[in-house]
Amino acid sequence: MEQFTSFTCPFCGGASHPSNGCAYTATFVACERCVREFWVWMQMFTNGKGMRNGVPFYDHVGFRAAEQEER
Repeated sequence: MEQFTSFTCPFCGGASHPSNGCAYTATFVACERCVREFWVWMQMFTNGKGMRNGVPFYDHVGFRAAEQEER
């Protein structure tokens, strides 16, 4: 007979289960709500990076490649 295991979300303290949340380890299982909130935050974080100061990456790579060809 299989024993029931109860999981508590380490982030919010609510109930969690590996079937609908995210099981990082056998004892560290996040609930579905916390996982979805993290997905939204991660998407906003990566979309909001935008261009930083300095030369754009592809312009820099093209410049370095052209410089190497001249040598």
